[in-house]
Amino acid sequence: DSLSGDMTGESPEAYEAGTLPGVAIAGLYAGMTYIAQKGISQIHAKETALGERLKTALLEMPHVNVYAPHRKGSILLFSVDGMSSEAVGMALNQEGIMVRAGFHCSALGHATLQTPSDGAVRVSFGYDHTRKECDRIIDAVARLVR
Repeated sequence: DSLSGDMTGESPEAYEAGTLPGVAIAGLYAGMTYIAQKGISQIHAKETALGERLKTALLEMPHVNVYAPHRKGSILLFSVDGMSSEAVGMALNQEGIMVRAGFHCSALGHATLQTPSDGAVRVSFGYDHTRKECDRIIDAVARLVR
């Protein structure tokens, strides 16, 4: 009785709590297997190296602001003077580079970091990203600030 707020007491329905999320369980298992095969240390090292490469390059560019540069990791937040985060995000998107612009569901975090009034641009690296892709981001941002 789908319209009732209670489970029926009649068999066999009384023993059926609902459909298990089989696809989600299979996906979780596949992800955990992949991480176990690669090794979490190897994954972390590669992602962090890409984040550090991008951070080092952006810190050298005029008119680019990197937030929390003392932090290491695979996620980087930046802005470009005179451009909204959305404009930077759209420009990068036109070059096939996917980033996220705005406040990232963390307005208080952005207030703490003192990002511009429209937020900032976030780049997130994963294990399958390459150094070449990182360099494409560097080149694209360099063209924006010229």
